[in-house]
Amino acid sequence: MNGVAFDLHIHSSYSFDSFSKPANIVEKAIQRGLKGIAITDHNTIRGGVEAYQYALEKHPDFIVIVGSEINTPSGEILGLFLKEEIKDRDPYNVIAGIKNQGGIVILPHPFKRGNLHSQEDLLSLFDAIEVFNARTFIKDNLKALALAESCNKPITGGSDAHFIHEIGGGLTLIKDSFTNLSELKKAIINEENSVKGITSSAFCEVFSQWIRFIKERNKKIGINNLRRSYRTFGLLLLTTIRKNRSSYWGKFEASRELEELLRNTPESFSQPKSDGLER
Repeated sequence: MNGVAFDLHIHSSYSFDSFSKPANIVEKAIQRGLKGIAITDHNTIRGGVEAYQYALEKHPDFIVIVGSEINTPSGEILGLFLKEEIKDRDPYNVIAGIKNQGGIVILPHPFKRGNLHSQEDLLSLFDAIEVFNARTFIKDNLKALALAESCNKPITGGSDAHFIHEIGGGLTLIKDSFTNLSELKKAIINEENSVKGITSSAFCEVFSQWIRFIKERNKKIGINNLRRSYRTFGLLLLTTIRKNRSSYWGKFEASRELEELLRNTPESFSQPKSDGLER
């Protein structure tokens, strides 16, 4: 690999849709040869804090970044290097709250949910854009890559793992060397970094929503997930018939994909639009 590997988007049992214990996440990431991870649970830093403390005691050379994936009315925002919970849900205040802690603000899977990618004033405030998310369709990851190129933003990648086996499915390969926290922050948003990965199973999100149903005992979640299951099966069948499954699932390497995008778009990039499909 060209650079040290980090998975910058992982969920633990502190998220409402995962059973993965922070200690197990750390052990699996080490087993897979990663230099570090970011635990980014939904609306909390508790999983990141627990994983950080575990690694500090058991594996002091392994890096755990405390983060969170914060839900706002406009979409989700990833905050890395957090010290305190972000309780506000207004996107401007969330970004300000992350930066006030000295954190990094990343726009995750911009074409999966929300409209943060289309709000230029907000988009300018992000430090980087997640261009590969292993739980996002390849075609939507390509839109994210085009977006990052069009607005000259650094890129990141992550697995969005909710299950242990997904860890390492999306990687940010960091080229810069670093010896302290400040240097690591700069290294993560270095424009020379590369991103690669392979998408998770089409049913991983279905399974994690069943975990949410088990945890919350909400009938509406169960009904919606039954519909999601049918849609997922239908999409798998349709893409098999049409022989275009590679537009949805498969391997991704940002440098190769960008070359292809540039070849097919010789002029400047325009910001791509979301297809509006619910994932």
